Amino acid sequence: MNSDITVADPVPESNGTSFELVDIYAKGRHLCRDVYRNVYGRWSYEDGLEMVANYRRYYVRGNFNGLQVRGTTVIDQDNVTSQDVDRILSVPGTEQGIVSFVKYHYALLVMLRDYHNFGAGFIYRITPQLSGATGGGNFFTPFEDSVWIASLVTLTVILVILKFSVFIIFKSTSNEPNTSLISYLVDIVGTVSQQGIAGRVSARMPIRIILFSLLTLNLVLFNYYTSSVVGGLLSSPGKGPQTIREIIDSPLKLAFRDIGYHKILFRVSL
Repeated sequence: MNSDITVADPVPESNGTSFELVDIYAKGRHLCRDVYRNVYGRWSYEDGLEMVANYRRYYVRGNFNGLQVRGTTVIDQDNVTSQDVDRILSVPGTEQGIVSFVKYHYALLVMLRDYHNFGAGFIYRITPQLSGATGGGNFFTPFEDSVWIASLVTLTVILVILKFSVFIIFKSTSNEPNTSLISYLVDIVGTVSQQGIAGRVSARMPIRIILFSLLTLNLVLFNYYTSSVVGGLLSSPGKGPQTIREIIDSPLKLAFRDIGYHKILFRVSL
């Protein structure tokens, strides 16, 4: 937006003797917006330079036409949704989990948003509390208890359906062997642990559909489980001082480069 790029486009009918001065800008390349072109003058051999009256490039560029921009801030509160961001940052006064300087900048953002006609969308991330539990080797932390219970119930239902389907097929035809319940239990455990199915897969379509559903369920659960573990490990808090008092009491030492500017700065400010 603050670029100063002018392109001279030759006028087609002038045979290279006249050019249009075009102001080129974009709302933001990272936002994948279009490039805008505004003619603000003309130059020719005969008439020289002719500028458009009252053309001010910054006023022309000032209308964002409802462009949605991205904003980043830190809100140290629990259970915050995207609908709560505007309310939390707009409340006057100090508030726990919000730095006052952030509210000051948000007030400026609101003024600029109304003046330049743009919107602001905040992207937030809820970090799972896995750092301490993962370090302790807790296997059940990535999923809540309800997820584990639902998964166990689903696997039990699949086991019952498998055995019931084989029992019906065994009664209707003599070509299908009557596989025991323990065999299907081993197959389910092997599938969930990504070790595969122990025996030969039945040629019956109902059995294959059930096993395919089991493999799909295992794929989804495995991806969510591993992503939760990796996200928890990457978001582990640092082990350094967390408060000002801890920084003061810590054995940290102050160091700076031996240059004249730093010497004068410390001599004046300390």
